[in-house]
Amino acid sequence: GGSLRPGCSEQTAAVTAASSAGEKEYLCHATGQQPNVDGDLGDPCWAQAEASPGFFPIGPYAAAEPFRMQVRFLCDGENLYVALDAVSRPGGVPRAQEVRLRDGPVFGDDSVELFLRTTPTATAMYQLVLNCDNAIYDSHDVPDAATVDNPGPKWNPEWQHATKKRS
Repeated sequence: GGSLRPGCSEQTAAVTAASSAGEKEYLCHATGQQPNVDGDLGDPCWAQAEASPGFFPIGPYAAAEPFRMQVRFLCDGENLYVALDAVSRPGGVPRAQEVRLRDGPVFGDDSVELFLRTTPTATAMYQLVLNCDNAIYDSHDVPDAATVDNPGPKWNPEWQHATKKRS
């Protein structure tokens, strides 16, 4: 149940991001070049993508472990591309508690969660989570659906993902 086809067909699409500076709308640029999904953000197409405002960490260690994180979005007629550059706290090493299976408890790991809606007023939400060791969790929550019809974590779309740790 549920299909997420977030491609953009025009020159740009607006994206609203919540950050430490509040919500800010910025442009998700259309690209004619698909980036390689390899964890390396050196593809030339990423240079045309506007950097987001600085995001802030959430969770029990958020205040004690400051770091910088920026996200960039590109799109084409079929796909949404997300590049995230996260710098750990000084001396910190991104870590996962253990090897995870798909839809395992990646939330306790160093991970990033992306919540997507198809329109600003949509109540249904898509959740994509990627931990630092490339384990994923994905879910499609439809609040108005009966429990039996709500896909939740049973929604397993095909999506490409990669992480790269660097020192």
